[in-house]
Amino acid sequence: MEERDHELWESVTMSEKQPLTGDAIIQANLKRKREDQKKLGMISGVTIPCTLSLFNAFLFLRLGLVLGQVGFLVSMGMLLIAYVTIVTTVFAISAIATSANVEKGGVYYLISRSLGPEFGGAAGAIFYVANLFGCASYIIGVVEVVTDSIGVGGTFMKPGQGLPVSYWYEFLYGTIFLLFCLAICIIGAKLFARTSTVIVIIVFIALGSSMFSFGFVETKLVPWPRNNPFRENSSTLLYTSWSWDTFQSNLQPNYTIDYSRVGKGIMNFQYVFAILFNGCIGVMSGVNISGNLKNPSKSIPEGTLLALVITFCTYTLLFTFSSFTCSRQLLVNNYYYLSVSDGGGVMGDGDGVVCEVRSLSYERINLHTHTSSHQHPPHLHTHCHTSSHPHPAST
Repeated sequence: MEERDHELWESVTMSEKQPLTGDAIIQANLKRKREDQKKLGMISGVTIPCTLSLFNAFLFLRLGLVLGQVGFLVSMGMLLIAYVTIVTTVFAISAIATSANVEKGGVYYLISRSLGPEFGGAAGAIFYVANLFGCASYIIGVVEVVTDSIGVGGTFMKPGQGLPVSYWYEFLYGTIFLLFCLAICIIGAKLFARTSTVIVIIVFIALGSSMFSFGFVETKLVPWPRNNPFRENSSTLLYTSWSWDTFQSNLQPNYTIDYSRVGKGIMNFQYVFAILFNGCIGVMSGVNISGNLKNPSKSIPEGTLLALVITFCTYTLLFTFSSFTCSRQLLVNNYYYLSVSDGGGVMGDGDGVVCEVRSLSYERINLHTHTSSHQHPPHLHTHCHTSSHPHPAST
């Protein structure tokens, strides 16, 4: 007992050693408890949160929009510009984190120790507001996926079935997801780390499934999404599988309208880059929980750079695979095209519908999308046979 008390007393930082007292033992116990709370390492505390922040709604909802609007070459150029900007920021944060003892406070602590509390407070307030808007955008993305997938008329639902969809129902779904996130944050960092680990596993399983399926799903026709106002029962979109002609058709920009914002005019470089850059933010996720890291001076720079490498390689692969397998019509008219490559979204509901593509060569398919908000997007002409009775959505 005396040896343990001596160790506790030695662990207390004092300007002058004082006789061992009950207060000294209490202070040592509190310090050890605070140290025990720092359970998060580089992977769980920095890499996983940063990866999830970088894999935001853009990855699953708007990657096709960017690629379909600006083409493969410009998409990769935008991605490089965005990541050069982000890496420069990470280098600056890493230099501060490795040159000082990092405590609680995240971005505020790092900047205030370098430039003073005035700059630190201003930057901390900006990042706080940015996180609020970022959380709102993530919630909106989740609600969009839920309503368009399992809502009434959703991709995976039969006609007339699914969750009710309206403005206030979407507001309700968003509130439920937000309360769930709030509960996790209130409980503590351990639950946050475990939940993040589970979510990142699910995300990588979904990404791995899509990338794996890119090489095995054959050419097929897919329906238009529920929220596309230009969809018609008589038209479908083409997933070509691997094709050099498809890749060549997806190289150059071909600006058209965004079907999710009808009436806003033709897209342009600035608007598309703003959407893509939204998928490159979130590198401060590890810094924001610096107080829960075991070794923040090492974990923050290494974990953040590892997350950037993982996400950049993933985006590059998705851009490449999509350019070789997805027609431009599919990219700009169905933002859920990754589910198509994963085997979902096939026409028909099991009633024997067999659709044939009359021409798979791009010399005979009109690849030019509508060039004004008053025109409908081009349609891929198909011919279908039914073994029993015709289905309304498969003519």
